[in-house]
Amino acid sequence: MRKIFFLLTASACLFGETFLGALDVDGLNLNKVFSGTKKVAQGMMKVSDKDEIALGREVASYLCARYGLVRDPALTKYVGLVGRTVAQGCDRPEIPYHFGILNTDEVNAYAGPGGYIFITKGLLRGLKDESELAGALGHEIAHVARRHVAKEIQKGNLIQGGVELASAREESPEAFKAVSDFSIKLLFKGFSRGDERESDQKALSYAATAGYTPAGFQNLLNRLAAEKSGETRLKALNKSHPPSSDRARLVQREIETEKWDLSLPANEPRFLAAVAALK
Repeated sequence: MRKIFFLLTASACLFGETFLGALDVDGLNLNKVFSGTKKVAQGMMKVSDKDEIALGREVASYLCARYGLVRDPALTKYVGLVGRTVAQGCDRPEIPYHFGILNTDEVNAYAGPGGYIFITKGLLRGLKDESELAGALGHEIAHVARRHVAKEIQKGNLIQGGVELASAREESPEAFKAVSDFSIKLLFKGFSRGDERESDQKALSYAATAGYTPAGFQNLLNRLAAEKSGETRLKALNKSHPPSSDRARLVQREIETEKWDLSLPANEPRFLAAVAALK
């Protein structure tokens, strides 16, 4: 409990100015969402952090335009604090992570390249405590930390020749669009079963490292697996992720194998206070 409070307090001090400049997507200035960076993949060439961040801005722009954002600065700040607390213990903590709440009743979450993480209002409403939020965000953070989008871009061999993303929007817009469209479609199509399994495993690890009980993520998956009503709201999640029942079984096995400490806090009162005004 003390560890979580310290990390949240430290994050608030560190990112306070960012929240004032970007109230709708935590840590992200939407006025800069289209600014470019440098090279993109050539065949199997490694996609750089800057490449991913440039594409992530494009994905963020698309998601914001498609769904809109929940305009609640306090709630966005809270989700961002929890997200960054979890991200501090991930495999790739050196890049900036941004968090936003999409204004849709669909139950889902999305991980754009380069650290752009979104959770839907529908999923946020369905959570019971902060440990569940940490697990849900941890799963998406894992997609970024394990470079799942970047690996698919490299496999796709989308760009022939060294193209600068900074100039591609104007000089080779079709090249830039090919990569950004591929990244966006991947989010809705879903990652491979292996990538999803890895992200579920990492979600448990990241949550526990941040001081949250891994049981939170397990409880969330169990509840999603048991939900019979609201199939329309779950449609997007079922399309982009493996069945929740399968994921719940794998998570249970992982918890038993790794012997995670389930007595770590869930922080239900703080979570309920933060989401009380969510409509």
